[in-house]
Amino acid sequence: MERFPAYHSGVGLGGRLSWKRVVKRWAADAVSLSRVALLVPLVWNMIARSPWTLAILAAIMASDLIDGPIARRLSAASSRGAFIDAVCDVLVVMSAAIAAGLSDARYAGLAALMAVAFLSYGAFSLMNHNFAYTRLGRYSGTVSYGVIVAASARPLLAAIGVTVPAAAEWVFLCLAAVFLAVSSAENIAGMAATLERSRFEKGEVR
Repeated sequence: MERFPAYHSGVGLGGRLSWKRVVKRWAADAVSLSRVALLVPLVWNMIARSPWTLAILAAIMASDLIDGPIARRLSAASSRGAFIDAVCDVLVVMSAAIAAGLSDARYAGLAALMAVAFLSYGAFSLMNHNFAYTRLGRYSGTVSYGVIVAASARPLLAAIGVTVPAAAEWVFLCLAAVFLAVSSAENIAGMAATLERSRFEKGEVR
């Protein structure tokens, strides 16, 4: 008579191992998804120009720093996890940029550039069947978070009597915009090269 391991409702040795595998697989993704859970308080506090925004951003950025090491430590790193991480990042930075854009149209324009950069990154990754960043693309998240932190710090700095020069803010925003635009151009060029290579391999180009 054949014996089967007990997986019933997570009871028994087989069930316990199954739950361990589930936890191991989703632990890092849960850390990534915690950023989405913090979106509502982040946007609410940004609109209210509350100094608590920086504390929420600190928690969000901490989760962004630890989800990768957790995945590698548990040997659970995967393209699915990389995609979830990227989606959570873009949801955070775009939502925050739109919230900042309600009182400053420059940030709304930056949100549009973020969307183009992410969509081109996603299309490039799908075409190559690998969620890999281009040379500048790997730093897009860092640049975007930097812009959001700078926007969120303005109310706190104003409360303690520190005024950020308008010229300095313009320079920072322009640098971020150029960085995102060049990153998008890299992704689009990569898509064009991938398409050309695919056509060549199929014999459509000689």
